[in-house]
Amino acid sequence: MKCVPPASSLTPAPGSQIYLMTGTNAVAYGSIMVPPSYSMACTFAYRIYDKVQLNYSDAETRCQRDRARLIAIKTPEQQRIMTGKTSRSEAYWIGLDDRATEGDFVMSDGTKPTYLNWDSGQPNNYIKFEKDQDCAMLFQGTWNDNQCDQMLRFICEIPFLEF
Repeated sequence: MKCVPPASSLTPAPGSQIYLMTGTNAVAYGSIMVPPSYSMACTFAYRIYDKVQLNYSDAETRCQRDRARLIAIKTPEQQRIMTGKTSRSEAYWIGLDDRATEGDFVMSDGTKPTYLNWDSGQPNNYIKFEKDQDCAMLFQGTWNDNQCDQMLRFICEIPFLEF
C-alpha cells in the first residue's frame, strides 16, 4: 500500500491538526488534535501503552481520553508496523471483540474485520474461571482471544483515513 499523503508530511508539531474522515457515514471532514505522545504512521497515529496494564474496558476508556480508540488493525501494513513496535514477549489489547455476540467479532470502529491475523487455533474461546474469551490481543505478531478482565498493555490509534 502506498502511503497517501507522504509519511513525512504527517509529523505534527504540538497543537497541529490532522484532518480525518470519521467513517463511511461521515457528513464532512473534521479535525482532531494529535497528542504529542502519539507516533505517526501512514494513515494513523498510535500510542503503545507498554508501561500501563488495564483490562479491556479500561483500556478502551483510556484511549477515548486521547480522542482515540483501541487500534483496529485492518491491513497487513498496520500489522507489520505494530508487530515491529511492540515487544514480542508481551501481549497488547487491540480493538477487536465478540462481547455482543459470541463468535461475531467487531472492530473498535464498529466494522466487521476483513483482515485477520489469528494465531493457529485462534480464536478458541477458552473458558477459564467460568469466563470465556471475548477480547483480542496482539501477542508475538499474531492475534489471540483472551478474557477481557485480564490486565494487559494496549495500543490506541487515531485514524486519518478509514478503510
